[in-house]
Amino acid sequence: MKFVQLLDVRANIDSLLAEVERGETLIITRGGMPARPRRRSDVDGWRRWCTAMRDLTDLKKGAGIVSIEELLRWREEARKSATARKGRASGSSSWLG
Repeated sequence: MKFVQLLDVRANIDSLLAEVERGETLIITRGGMPARPRRRSDVDGWRRWCTAMRDLTDLKKGAGIVSIEELLRWREEARKSATARKGRASGSSSWLG
């Protein structure tokens, strides 16, 4: 495993890629600390997925048989509701007036 500063990566990309192709593991650092993507944790994503699946299961239990037309209508209502919430949250009014 090899630690390489970001500036060195930019200057020596060809030779570093050759090392990686030979099996070397490179850790790119910025200011002496390993650089990594900034994103939500996997745990948070897993919790959201579990909650969504539980909600869908509960919805299925109470919904009975639903037609495709009804599903499409629900989807359109949800989109309109989300658009309205987004507009209120940003404080902007529609350009139409």
